[in-house]
Amino acid sequence: MRTLFQNKKKNPFSQIAATTDSSLLIDLDNTKKEIDTLLLHLNDQTDPDLIDCYAYQLKGAYMQYKFLLKQMKQDS
Repeated sequence: MRTLFQNKKKNPFSQIAATTDSSLLIDLDNTKKEIDTLLLHLNDQTDPDLIDCYAYQLKGAYMQYKFLLKQMKQDS
């Protein structure tokens, strides 16, 4: 005879939390790669307009990285 405790399933919310954490880690990794790529492009440029363009993109990527770090800290 089975009891209620034997049919206990995993908490679905813990799976959602694990998925959220892993997706945040993926987003952080992708943003870090984007920052690295932008820095490489910025270092190779001599045209002032392209330097400005990469600088603005870099600032946006840094802001996104900062936001994602905050999210990770709040979730943990």
